[in-house]
Amino acid sequence: MMSLSRRHVLMGSAALAAAALLPSGCGQPPGHLKDLAKRKGILFGGAIGPEELADTAAHELVSRECGVITPRNALKWRTLRWDRSDWNFTEGDAIARYAAANNQKMRGHVLVWNPVENMPDWASDIPSGSAGRSQAIQLMETHIEQVCAHYGDRITSWDVVNEAFEPYSGDLAPGFFMDRIGPDYIEHAFRKAREAAPHAQLVYNDYMRWSDKYPNHHKGVLKLLENLRKKEVPIDALGIQGHIGKYYGTENDRHWRQFLDEVTAMGYDLLITEFDVRDFAPTADISARDANVAALTKGFLDITLSYPELKQFICWGLSDRWSWFRQSEPREDGQLQRTAPYDVDLKPKPMYAAIAAALITAPTREPSTT
Repeated sequence: MMSLSRRHVLMGSAALAAAALLPSGCGQPPGHLKDLAKRKGILFGGAIGPEELADTAAHELVSRECGVITPRNALKWRTLRWDRSDWNFTEGDAIARYAAANNQKMRGHVLVWNPVENMPDWASDIPSGSAGRSQAIQLMETHIEQVCAHYGDRITSWDVVNEAFEPYSGDLAPGFFMDRIGPDYIEHAFRKAREAAPHAQLVYNDYMRWSDKYPNHHKGVLKLLENLRKKEVPIDALGIQGHIGKYYGTENDRHWRQFLDEVTAMGYDLLITEFDVRDFAPTADISARDANVAALTKGFLDITLSYPELKQFICWGLSDRWSWFRQSEPREDGQLQRTAPYDVDLKPKPMYAAIAAALITAPTREPSTT
């Protein structure tokens, strides 16, 4: 087996040393993650779906740790609009009731996601090109109106547009709305979202990378944010998904700080919207893998949480039990990826302690109002 890199060994040692400062080691620190975050003006939470809602043990975990929750798939087009003539708010409404019962805020994910495969099949009846432009605009704007009206003030922050770019070229990617409306579909989406949800935070969300592997992706997003600001398009923040780990190249702290500096200099807030860590360390040893995941977690968060513009931090699931990596990106050795702060038995891991340590050392900022 290959060994972990010296950088990750050192980062893992640093993360575990920081975790050891917590009164309970890798166990529960005083106040839990949402309370540690709140002390620094950060709203901490997680993504949930029907799996968590049906799991009694998950209820206690999510209510204890989360001040905000995001529906994982409940508000995506293929869930809400599977049938052309009907709206399916069942799952989203259940999550909204759960949030209200636990005094949690709720984020909305996602109003517009361009890839054709993310749209319901019936939408393909709208022709591509200029022939379908007016129909596509009407479809998109009606969708934004209806969904925002349904949830009203219950959703305080919306991912309005998600993953609009080709990562290699940094160009806007082809897809349903791009092929029918053109590049200004993004502007249309944000203007309609402000009209439909005047008090919500409006976010452009993307899988930004803590490396220099895809520099054109960063350049494309920066150009988009700059152009939207010049046109006075109502966009409040950049959502950083934070699916860190394999496929992202070597971590580059200087490049990452430079990117975040440019975003915040334009007046945008930041969010970590979908945090987890790809567990592809080339070893079968769980303790070594957990140390690697904790190291990546601490390294990324120490930089990203240092920006006072960042006021929300959401894990894309709190437990390995519900990780999307289980099906989408299995390990070659067949072992379950350990990507979340809690394991499949809902026990905290070194990643949990690394998050807690990063929150404890993060600077205090004015709390989010969304």
